[in-house]
Amino acid sequence: MWGWHPSFIAHPQLDDEDRRTQAFNTGKIDKKISAVDDILRRFHESLTDIETIHQTSIDRLQANVETLMKDFKTIQNDVRELKIDFRHELRRDMAKLKDDNMPKLENSVEMLIHKLEDLNAYLTAMVSGKDARISDENSDE
Repeated sequence: MWGWHPSFIAHPQLDDEDRRTQAFNTGKIDKKISAVDDILRRFHESLTDIETIHQTSIDRLQANVETLMKDFKTIQNDVRELKIDFRHELRRDMAKLKDDNMPKLENSVEMLIHKLEDLNAYLTAMVSGKDARISDENSDE
């Protein structure tokens, strides 16, 4: 795994007890190296999982943004259509209102003209000193 370990090299100056101690220590070191390798492997797997989750989140966010943009454009179009419809409705309602109220308006204008003519005749009579009376035929009173 990590290549040659120094404990495998024969040391002529070590006795059997020292070799056993060295082998025991080498085993402990090998276990620690193996544990570190295991930790590094799990760390790498975790990083890979995090990268996958991150990319998935980015993809979902991008899809959500695209959906929101489509919805926004739909709303813009709906508002534009409502504005156009409102203008048409308003114009139609104004024309109808005008048509419905036109006879009343014409009658009111005619009545106003008659009252103005009567007022003119009264003022003319007053100026000339005649007995002036406003005719009651067009009066509402």
